[in-house]
Amino acid sequence: MDSETTQEILHLYKNGMAKRAIARKLGCNVKTVRRILDKQGLGPAPQNHSDNGPRERPESKLTPYLDLIARKVRQGLTGARILREIGEKGYTGGRTILLDHLRKLRGPSRASRRTYRRFETTPAQEAQVDWSPYQVEIAGRTRTVHCFSMLLCYSRQLFIQFHREERLPTLLAAHVDAFHFFQGVARRIVYDNMTTVTLGRRGKEIIWNREFLEFAKHYMFEPRLCRPRDPNRKGKVENPFQYIEKDFLQARTFPSWEALDRAAYAWLTQVANRRVHATTRLLPEEAWMSERDFLTALPETPFPTYRPELRPVSDDGLVSVDGTRYSVPGHLVGNTRTVSIRVHPRVIEILNREGLLIATHRKPDLPGGLVLDDQHYDAIRRRPPRQPAETDRQFLRRFPNAEPFLKGLKPRMKGFYRHHLRQVLELALHYGQDAVAQALERATHYGNFNAHAIRRILQDRFPLITPELTDDYPLPNNAPQLQFEDDETEAFEHYQQYSREPHSHHSDLDDSQHPKEQP
Repeated sequence: MDSETTQEILHLYKNGMAKRAIARKLGCNVKTVRRILDKQGLGPAPQNHSDNGPRERPESKLTPYLDLIARKVRQGLTGARILREIGEKGYTGGRTILLDHLRKLRGPSRASRRTYRRFETTPAQEAQVDWSPYQVEIAGRTRTVHCFSMLLCYSRQLFIQFHREERLPTLLAAHVDAFHFFQGVARRIVYDNMTTVTLGRRGKEIIWNREFLEFAKHYMFEPRLCRPRDPNRKGKVENPFQYIEKDFLQARTFPSWEALDRAAYAWLTQVANRRVHATTRLLPEEAWMSERDFLTALPETPFPTYRPELRPVSDDGLVSVDGTRYSVPGHLVGNTRTVSIRVHPRVIEILNREGLLIATHRKPDLPGGLVLDDQHYDAIRRRPPRQPAETDRQFLRRFPNAEPFLKGLKPRMKGFYRHHLRQVLELALHYGQDAVAQALERATHYGNFNAHAIRRILQDRFPLITPELTDDYPLPNNAPQLQFEDDETEAFEHYQQYSREPHSHHSDLDDSQHPKEQP
């Protein structure tokens, strides 16, 4: 053995390469490698024959991570994901010793009882589509999310997207996003018998959903259905669902739907489509690059995939869609009774009478509540400044200690706070200035900044008075006449008890301070 090869063996061994690996790399016998290392004092330590105990084995690279691995196995994570995550923690060992250890932890797996004949397709010949529901924690609440999946059968390039439901507009919109992700359309797409695709069968004749069939014609693909009770026909898209759950969703939470979307896209592009596929032994992303040129090009005009709605505009400038209220531009209030809505899977679009887009809102993470755009209230804020300033001055002249109430009222009620000020001023005509001043102080103490809180405190203290409120302080001529409901997040009963309790820093009203009862 020449000196150059000897030095190479020593160099590789000192850098952590095993003896058999060195022999394979240099094309020599492993015994030669051992002999050279023994001469350099790098062979195995001589066995002490006087010690009958077992020779101590070197520590495995898995040893520092055994507790972490056991915890991830209990969470149900896959071997590939465990390898990836402990690698982020500093593990430098191989995949084989990890999988051997996982098999010991998990025990033997059950073999499939049925055997199916596998078939393969040519590039761009077929894609498969399916849905799968999962329980996922989003914004602190466990939600049922519906995973749309499309897979190109030749390359195994995968696309997934999560939605709130599986309606036809959502299905079509997910198709379009998948087509853009793949940069084209396969010649046929296979489905199970979902009702958004087919309305059933008449004998052997398939009754297609008319809108779905128009969608298929627009993107020039042939829809195919599995035979009833034969989901294995599209087994290529069925198989990844367990992989999606174990490798992506298991033991994860997401602060928002938007965060889930970003994480799913990152997992697709960085993990799922860059792994070696177990069947093809290829990276799906690389195989897709050779399939991409055979896909049908996308049309210039997209198919409309939204759900159209007509919604009334309320007096406070809101429209309700699927349990959530969204703001519209202020100029529509009082001028337009209804607006057209386009409901997309993640956003809603609001159009005016001419069909022009005037507002776009992203759907909230949890249904219900309000979604507001501050710019929609600019028209209200642009009213002549003299009227608001005069109302504020009149209120503070009457109640000089109520400035904290006014500061709390303005950001809460925004452009409508003057209506509440006028209501408070009118209550003073019926209950008296001192009674209203005390009510303002108590409402401020408990953070209830609106005229309804003042009225209820007064009604509780003086139940025999029934004021008939008139609008002595009318809104400007160009403002809509609004009817306000209670819009506090807490019921008044939460602080109603405090209106009856005397406070240490002022006394209750005596008889001379009580306003006269109305006839």
